[in-house]
Amino acid sequence: MLSRLIAVALLGASLTAPPVMAQNAASGIRFKQIHQDVVVDAEGRRTMTTSSQLQVLTAAMATQFAQFPLRYEGTVQDVEVLEAYTLKADGRKLTVDPANVITQKAPQANALVPIYSDAEQKIVIFPNVEAGDTLFLTSRTSDKIALMPGQFVFSAHLPRAIEADDSIYTVTAPKTMHMTAASHEVTQDVTDHGDTATYRFAAVYRPDETKPVTP
Repeated sequence: MLSRLIAVALLGASLTAPPVMAQNAASGIRFKQIHQDVVVDAEGRRTMTTSSQLQVLTAAMATQFAQFPLRYEGTVQDVEVLEAYTLKADGRKLTVDPANVITQKAPQANALVPIYSDAEQKIVIFPNVEAGDTLFLTSRTSDKIALMPGQFVFSAHLPRAIEADDSIYTVTAPKTMHMTAASHEVTQDVTDHGDTATYRFAAVYRPDETKPVTP
């Protein structure tokens, strides 16, 4: 699968942001916007705030994404849903009831091979989702502890088959962590903030174009 790549390494820990959507959903969804801001402290703990606007283009995708999972590791992470609502094609805004954010154990990849897992997920149940609607979701994931103190890694793979109008990822960390960054087919820049530095990665992509559009 062709994709654009963002990778940031700070002394080599191993935390990875998985792809946000299954490949088989690519033709039926469109990201109007996805902004993800990662702030890392000196110990290597991450706070990640993600805001997305996902338009479902078909009835099948409306059914699939009406229940949206946010996966995390329960012992070492917390997840909060800050805002969630369905924006109807006619402009109506239907807010997700807090009672419809359900916490549960994440399903195992293979139920026939049971292994211990601390993975949990919050299921966000959007109201009255139909083809053409846009799902707005803002969440925050916070690390309770640093898995490898003083170290951190972030990566994101952005599939070409999914239309994305406005994709921006930022990683801010202390300069003492000696950040190294690499990317492919996205715009990358860095901003100095004194004791910290922010790496910003941005891309716009439409499946009928051979390469992403530089924003």
